[in-house]
Amino acid sequence: MARPSPFAVALRALLFLSPLAQLRAQSANPDCSCPATFDWLATTFAANDAGYPAVVEARGEAAYAKTRDGLAGRAASATTDAECDEVLRDYLAWFRSGHVGIYRQGGGEEQDGDGEVVEPTADELVARFAQAHRCPVDTAALRARLAADPDASPYEGFYESWVYEVAVVRADTAGRERYLGVITGHGSDWWQPGQVKFAAYPNRDAPDGTAGFIRYQDHAAHPLSGVELIGGHLDLQPEALYTRTYPEREVDSAAAIYRADRDAAEPVYRRLSPSTTYLRIPDFDVSQKANIDSVVAVHHGELTATPNLIIDIRGNGGGADASYARLLDLLYTGHMRQVSVELRSTPLKNARNEAFIKDPDMPADVKEWARDMAARLAATDAEWVQMYDERVVSIERDTVYPQPAHVAIITDEANGSTAEQFLLDARQSLKVKTFGARTAGVLDVSNMNHVTSPCGEHQLAYAVSRSFRVPAMPIDDYGVAPDFYLDAGLPRWRWVGYVREVLESESRGG
Repeated sequence: MARPSPFAVALRALLFLSPLAQLRAQSANPDCSCPATFDWLATTFAANDAGYPAVVEARGEAAYAKTRDGLAGRAASATTDAECDEVLRDYLAWFRSGHVGIYRQGGGEEQDGDGEVVEPTADELVARFAQAHRCPVDTAALRARLAADPDASPYEGFYESWVYEVAVVRADTAGRERYLGVITGHGSDWWQPGQVKFAAYPNRDAPDGTAGFIRYQDHAAHPLSGVELIGGHLDLQPEALYTRTYPEREVDSAAAIYRADRDAAEPVYRRLSPSTTYLRIPDFDVSQKANIDSVVAVHHGELTATPNLIIDIRGNGGGADASYARLLDLLYTGHMRQVSVELRSTPLKNARNEAFIKDPDMPADVKEWARDMAARLAATDAEWVQMYDERVVSIERDTVYPQPAHVAIITDEANGSTAEQFLLDARQSLKVKTFGARTAGVLDVSNMNHVTSPCGEHQLAYAVSRSFRVPAMPIDDYGVAPDFYLDAGLPRWRWVGYVREVLESESRGG
């Protein structure tokens, strides 16, 4: 019988929000001011986050104290929720960019009879984002201009994505080609017409070296790594895809397939040719484990009788290591090793295990893992506790499949956490080569926990484990580089076709 990896149920992404894991430290009359919230954040993060000690040690206590004092001053002078939230995010950004976050989850202290935070009203959200970046757009004039000459400006037009409708207009800045995505309609009270949803620099020449930014529900800006037109779609990499509604553009069949794969919520299997199969794995969330196992099981005969396999994990931000166990079966050639982690043992972190055990929707293997961890943590008073007895463990399988003989994994900048752990494991197979872009670099500290602020307004997500790989082989801030870098000259909707050509050429000996 194959020996499963002891890390198979490690949970690395932002997965669970159960009440026990959140542990509210509420008093009868909490201070809900920005300075009080900042103090709660800094105190809670310092006492619980697994990455905190190493960063402060590396940068120095004096540098940390200076940063904290400066941010505390900004918190004291903040007059709006948006200003306060920016201070809170800047505090966490001093430590790292991934496996950390703070999110406003309600409109204030008001809670219902069950203690749940009441969502903000439409009027409250209008007031909260009254100072948001705006750009007036005369939609009728834009539509008339595009009707007269639809090919004059390839990016400009009207687009939609999920609940958002935007007008994309050109707004050059200092000689740079820039386009703004301006809200024209929405199915969300968090956005109002005229507010700027994104700014895109197609030639990747934004002042900060990115390709622009996109704002999510809380209006916080997230950098874009690239911008591409794909037929009737505007691809804001690494995650957002907007579909043009006017003027319409003819869509290449490969672009249409790319769009479908980007939108896929569950694993996708396709046979690309007699010699190449394809698996699209958009998510390693623990809820997707059964779906991934099922698609591999259903198509196992074809997968293990076909020379080439492409596994496309673009956009996959992580989840649970258990989700990719069946994929490793296909890749295994022997001699795989995983480096373990150690946990920072605190009351907040340890309550997380109880939440997993009591959650009726949690898989049985996760519950078993949580019970083992609870016992291990209860047996010692140490602050740092190894997750398992061994720091490095071999992954063993009973079978090495001759086919697929060549496996290509396609990556991008959105791959983080468990997706990066999958790559570290998979690249130990003699069958595997990776194609695409460097990953996000958010793995060294992982396994997330959540805690809600005393007022119930914010939820802090922080890491509870750190890898024994560090400092010898860090991933954070570096990412996992592909074996074959696919540059901007090759549109992303053509990546699968290109990788297929490479694999089939290799199979033919050419």
